[in-house]
Amino acid sequence: LSSVQNVSDNVTTKAQVDTEVFDTDNAYDNSTNYRFTPGVAGYYLIQAQTQCNAADAHFVLNEIRKNGGGSGLNYATAFDTRNDGSSGGAYSAAANQTRVIYLDTDDYVECYGAVVSASTCQFAGHDSYVGFNCYMLGIKIG
Repeated sequence: LSSVQNVSDNVTTKAQVDTEVFDTDNAYDNSTNYRFTPGVAGYYLIQAQTQCNAADAHFVLNEIRKNGGGSGLNYATAFDTRNDGSSGGAYSAAANQTRVIYLDTDDYVECYGAVVSASTCQFAGHDSYVGFNCYMLGIKIG
């Protein structure tokens, strides 16, 4: 993300990842649908992360959705910062995952996330944060 993205508390939202480092096949739409459509069938290594921008976040979710999601098409991981079931952690938590997913020429994948926080609900983004914030990576492996 080129900047933080405000989201509603505990609502799964598409990450509007609008910055590309490289995209030699023009397979990622970084301005409208924020999705990766390979154009070439095969197995793809898909990596995604959702980082929140709140020190008091209780829970962060990351989902990779294939063709909009649905039964058998959502790949999810979550990070729960609560030690005792009630209080948030002391840092901006992130949930990330790496999957090998078969994609046809017109299949697509999108990155979704959710944050549960007592205050700020944002996906982290922009260059002032260390490391990756919200991102999605797709590489053809077979």
